[in-house]
Amino acid sequence: VGYAEEYIFRGLLQSLFLKKYGLRKNGVFASILLSSLFFGALHLLNLTKPEYPTAQVLIQVVYATFIGFFFGVVMLKTNKLIPVAITHALINFFFLLVFLPGLKPVQDVVDDSVSIGPIIITLPLFIIGLLIYRKLDKKEIIEKIENES
Repeated sequence: VGYAEEYIFRGLLQSLFLKKYGLRKNGVFASILLSSLFFGALHLLNLTKPEYPTAQVLIQVVYATFIGFFFGVVMLKTNKLIPVAITHALINFFFLLVFLPGLKPVQDVVDDSVSIGPIIITLPLFIIGLLIYRKLDKKEIIEKIENES
């Protein structure tokens, strides 16, 4: 799932936003942020699962957005989707282990984890993403967008 999500949100959606908005002032930033917000919003689908409390899903949306922003910046910096997709898959694997049926009922795990802890853990990734973004060569990114158009 990690690779598919990265292909969709960073490989396709972020690239589409870059083509549409990248040449505008702050367009590169907006493109990364928009794809990250869509990625975070995807996690609202967990509201359809009765075992996930609404508060936990909303927290998941926030930290998924933070992680998505970091991944978006890393992809622009490295121009490679694979490292981001592998990292995403590892994160998903960790959560799969946490919620593995038979180890602990999902309801117990979710009830125990309704906190802002995941946001506190992922906020530094978002901040690191902002710092990396500041050092990105926006002119090079814009030239690449122009050449692809």
